[in-house]
Amino acid sequence: MLQRDSTRFAVASQLTAAAYLQAVEWIDLFPWNDLSKGNMQERLDVVLLLSQLFIALAYARHWLGWRPAPSPRTDDAPGIDPALVK
Repeated sequence: MLQRDSTRFAVASQLTAAAYLQAVEWIDLFPWNDLSKGNMQERLDVVLLLSQLFIALAYARHWLGWRPAPSPRTDDAPGIDPALVK
């Protein structure tokens, strides 16, 4: 149970940090961040957002218990001798 709670907290924290960083970078909060001359790092902001969302998704997948699809059986695969596999 503790593992799920900490993972849930990690996902929520990552999404909160992503929202905060995007708000600070794109919303003019003068005089704290003067965006009157433009951001000039839009590409970096988008890359940062995508990386944060990727990390949050990875943790959410772990939290929700998603598992990758099972790999195909090797004895049904073409080009592999079933006698060598067993």
